[in-house]
Amino acid sequence: MRILKFKSSYLLFLLILLSGCSNDRNKEKHVSTRSICDSNILFVETYTIFGSGAYGGDRVSNYLTDSVNFRFFIGAYDNAHENYTYLCKGDTIYIDKISIEEEGIPYNTKTITKVIEKREVHLKTLQKQHNFE
Repeated sequence: MRILKFKSSYLLFLLILLSGCSNDRNKEKHVSTRSICDSNILFVETYTIFGSGAYGGDRVSNYLTDSVNFRFFIGAYDNAHENYTYLCKGDTIYIDKISIEEEGIPYNTKTITKVIEKREVHLKTLQKQHNFE
């Protein structure tokens, strides 16, 4: 009987845990919109997917948009340990997802960044597709 109670408690815990899954493309909580590429035509919109409060970083997502022709999902990340960088050259936007780690003891730390994902998108292609994600 005791094993049955343990199994049912374990199953209930697992169901509650799985029901808390979140959608990386959720745009309910807008955090910011910032201009990139030294222009006023390209923006990165940031949305909070899951706020973890005092327990660590938030899970957030980024979208690239020109506000008229497209909104393109870049990806989601934990903002305590990751981020996206954007470099514009002509029609091409180079996007790197970076990992941010601190090494050392407090007051004597150094920040180490590593590129963990690279991609490039072409502005004309995004404008032609006219897709709003």
